[in-house]
Amino acid sequence: MRFLFGVPLLISLSLVMAPGITIAAVVELVEEAQSAQNDSNYDEAEKLWRQVIKQQPRDALAYARLGSVLFSQNRIDEGIAAYQQAIKIKPSAKIYNNYGDNLRSEDKLNEAMIAYQEALKLDSKSEVARSGLGTVYLRQENYTQAIAEFRQLVALKPDWNNYESLGDALTEAGKHDEARTAYRQAIKLEPTYYSLYNKVAESFQKQEKINDAILAYRQAINVDSTNFYAYTGLAELIKFPKSITILTQYAKQEPKNEVPLQALGYIYKQNQKLNESVSAYRQAIKVKPSAENYSSLGEVLVEQNKLEQAVTAYRQTIKLEPQDYRYGALAEVLIKQNKLNEALTSCQTVIDLYKGKDTSYINYYTCSVAGFGIYQKQGLKNVMTTFQQLTKKIPPKNMAEIYVNLGYRIQSTDNFIKEDAIAIFEEALKFNPRNKEAQENLQELQQTQQSSFIQ
Repeated sequence: MRFLFGVPLLISLSLVMAPGITIAAVVELVEEAQSAQNDSNYDEAEKLWRQVIKQQPRDALAYARLGSVLFSQNRIDEGIAAYQQAIKIKPSAKIYNNYGDNLRSEDKLNEAMIAYQEALKLDSKSEVARSGLGTVYLRQENYTQAIAEFRQLVALKPDWNNYESLGDALTEAGKHDEARTAYRQAIKLEPTYYSLYNKVAESFQKQEKINDAILAYRQAINVDSTNFYAYTGLAELIKFPKSITILTQYAKQEPKNEVPLQALGYIYKQNQKLNESVSAYRQAIKVKPSAENYSSLGEVLVEQNKLEQAVTAYRQTIKLEPQDYRYGALAEVLIKQNKLNEALTSCQTVIDLYKGKDTSYINYYTCSVAGFGIYQKQGLKNVMTTFQQLTKKIPPKNMAEIYVNLGYRIQSTDNFIKEDAIAIFEEALKFNPRNKEAQENLQELQQTQQSSFIQ
C-alpha cells in the first residue's frame, strides 16, 4: 500500500524537530524512505521511516507511512499501533483513509468501517472514505448501506468509476434494472470501456432475459471487437454448436482479429472438441503469434496428452514472454514426462531471470512446481534437500512463498500426508515468520491433527 503525500506536506506538519537537524536533511531522508516504500523495499523503508520519526518525533504522517510499511510486512498489530500514534498526534482524513484501506486489505472490516467514518467526520466530501465505506458494506453483504454510500459517492463525483461501483452494489442486491441504469450512465461517460457493456449483458442474463443479453453482448463486440468475454458470453447463451457458426462469422468479418478465434478455441475446449480447439488456436497464432495464444494451445495439447507438442508450444510462449508463471506451465509438462532435471532447470532459469531485480512480487511459482514434482516422485526428504540448495540464491521471503505454494499443492492431493504439509509450512515460517498464509495453514493443520488424536 503506497502513501503518497508530498514531502513538503510531511515537513509542514512536523511539530517538533530534533536539535541540530536541518529541513534539507529531513527532506532527503523522507525522499529515500518514500522511494524504498514505492519500490516495495519494506525493510529499508521501515528503517528510514524510523529515522525520520527519531528526527521528527511529532510527525503524524511519518507514523502513518511507517504503519503502511508494517502492514505490508504482515506486522498488523505493529501497523495498527503506528497508525494510532499518527492519529493521536494529528488526526486527518487522509491518514484515516489510508488506515481504513490497510485494515480492509486484512479483512478487518469493522475496524476499517470506523476509520472511514472518522475520515468523513473530518472531511464529509472525502471520496476515498465513501468508496471505502461502500466497499466494506458490500463485502459484509449489507447491500442497503453499500448502495447508499455509492449513491453519495456518485453525488460527490459523478464519474464512470463511481457509477460502475454503484452498479456493482445494485447487482449484488439483485436490483438489476437499477444496476443497468448505473452502468449505462457509466457508459455515457466512458463509452469505450468494454467491461461496462459486459456487465449490462450479465445483468440481463441474471434475469434470464436471454434475447436482451444477446443483444447487449453483440453491442459490446461492436464497441470493442477484441472483447473476448463478450464473444464467449454470447456463445454460451446461443449454445453449442450454433455458437460455433456465430463465432466463425465474426472471425471471417475480421480476418486480422485473433480474438474470435480465441473464443472458438475456448468454446470447442469447453465442449471437449479438442482437435477443433487446437485448430482454432493454431489459426489464432497465424493471425497473432502471441504468448497467450501459444499458452492456450499448450493447455489443449496437454489435455490430449500430446506432451511433446505442448512443450514446443510452451517454449514458444517463453520466447515471447519470459515470465515465472510461463516457465511454471512448461515445468508442469516436463514433470508429466518424468523430466525432473529439466523442470529444475526451468526453476534455475527463473532464478537467473530475476537476479538483481525487485523480487517482492515474485513467488517463484516454477520452483514450487518443480519441488512438487520431486515430492511426488521422490518424497519429502528429497524436496527438502533440493530446496535447501535454493536458499543461497533466493531471498528468504521468496523461499517462504515457495514452501507455501508447495504446501498448498500437497494439500490439494487426494489423501495427502498431513505431517508432510505441516513440515512444509513450518519450513516456510523459518524463512519468514510473518508469512500469514503459512501461519494460518499450519494452525489449521495442527488443530485438525489434535482433533484426530483426541478421537
